Amino acid sequence: MSYPSNLKIVDCTLRDGGYYVGWDFDSTLVESYLKALSACRIDILEIGFRTFLNNGFYGAYAYTTDKFLEGLNIPKNINLAVMINAKEIINNHSSLEHSIKKLFQPQVNSKVEIVRIAFTFKETSETIDIANILLGLGYKVILNLMQIDLIDDKSLLKTLDLISSLESLECLYFADSFGNLDQKKIKRIVKSIRQFWQGSLGFHAHDNKGLAFANSLSAIEEGVDYIDGTILGMGRGAGNTKTENLVIELSKDNQKFFPDALFQLVSDDFTKLKEKYEWGPSIYYHLSAIDGIHPTYIQELMTEKRYDNEHILSAINFLRNEEAPVFSLENLSRAISGLSSSKPGLWNAKNHFQDKDVLIIGPGPKLKKYINEINEIIESNDVKVLCLNTNSIINHDMVDAYVTCHEMRIVIESDEYVKLNKAIIMPKERIPKFLRNTLNNVNIYDYGLEVKRNEFSYNDNGCTLDSSLSLAYAIAVASAGGAKRILLAGIDGYEKSDPRFEEVERVLKIYNNKDEAIPLVSITPTLYSLDTNSVFNPELFN
Repeated sequence: MSYPSNLKIVDCTLRDGGYYVGWDFDSTLVESYLKALSACRIDILEIGFRTFLNNGFYGAYAYTTDKFLEGLNIPKNINLAVMINAKEIINNHSSLEHSIKKLFQPQVNSKVEIVRIAFTFKETSETIDIANILLGLGYKVILNLMQIDLIDDKSLLKTLDLISSLESLECLYFADSFGNLDQKKIKRIVKSIRQFWQGSLGFHAHDNKGLAFANSLSAIEEGVDYIDGTILGMGRGAGNTKTENLVIELSKDNQKFFPDALFQLVSDDFTKLKEKYEWGPSIYYHLSAIDGIHPTYIQELMTEKRYDNEHILSAINFLRNEEAPVFSLENLSRAISGLSSSKPGLWNAKNHFQDKDVLIIGPGPKLKKYINEINEIIESNDVKVLCLNTNSIINHDMVDAYVTCHEMRIVIESDEYVKLNKAIIMPKERIPKFLRNTLNNVNIYDYGLEVKRNEFSYNDNGCTLDSSLSLAYAIAVASAGGAKRILLAGIDGYEKSDPRFEEVERVLKIYNNKDEAIPLVSITPTLYSLDTNSVFNPELFN
């Protein structure tokens, strides 16, 4: 297809890519970036946000103040834009006009020419007021309608009717906030919007399903006038359409763009950033797109190296059921714990292990090395054995009960529970609905679990823990059951450089600091700060 000569490319790398670097870009990189975009002849550079954020350290491109911009060598052939979030302005506990005028001086005194306002359809009325204030200050205004796929036809009509009241608007954008649009949906959306809006139209793609570039081309084919991109797709979550791909494609019909100017910037500076921060499509972003989960949840989970695949999938499953189109730290915390409530379990652990040694079997490699000695200990002593999750190294005949509390582990091992014919201690609340019939005939001891920071407490029917670690859960079960001593085998420990090592250490420390803590003794080698003894010590049970 041929592309329209009046199509404008908006590069928003420093704004959208800022989610990975805290908007604190290296000045040398920015200098190279500005020169490259100028040589490439990109139309508009969205250089950052304007915000009131004050709850942490953010770099200059979160604020992009006029004073800061005066210190940058902005090429004269580039129009400069910044973005504001309507929600932040509306919730600023001040009048809209006062809030806007705290952020913006009259345009004649600023290098910024364009202000893009990100809003949802529920914020349309206030967004129109914000736009009018900015227009009065002399700025061009772009409206960026987010979460377009959540808007029904009636709400879209009402939104467009309000927007049409603006006397002057540079462009109306629709954003694929969850990255779940496809070419068919884009065609339908553009057709719906064009029934009521004849002004300039723009599209901002996210790459959750790997469709950002294809969707951008589809939007151009449907007649949008503005299209967004970022260098190497750098942007929140899975990222965006790659600016370099856009200009390469468009330059076939439009000699205005010069893609060669971007190649060194892409292959050098931004390739190093991508290797470090690893943005781009993944199965997790794909799932978030399908389920309408805000991509920042996935970005946060993937950035925190202590969360493995099970944690991430479990959190996604939780967020799917919660409906999470808006990001919040509270929701993220609940998703990580995997619990939407804290009902006590139906099983009473009281006296279950009264005055007996409880041996907790973990999955570490040292278990296999010392399995013969461990088997002899179990056969020769009055010890109760709890096994963390299913474990093929220890014979199931040696195990009194299996212990699990992680939702994704329950999903993965559900078939094994049916075959084991053993008691399974778990919080029933964490069993996904689709598995409950499958586990109907499994002997489940329902011991409740709530996750709360810096907590380690337990009672007859459940516990409150700092983390949903199966080890912590098993220790709580043994403690509530009145164990005399808790022995650990196969609890080798992650490498000390692994963030998960710190998580386990923290939980163990919280428990050991309790006055009523039962002695924890590792009888195989461990990296954790635990008292140790040896499987070879003949006095271990004397």
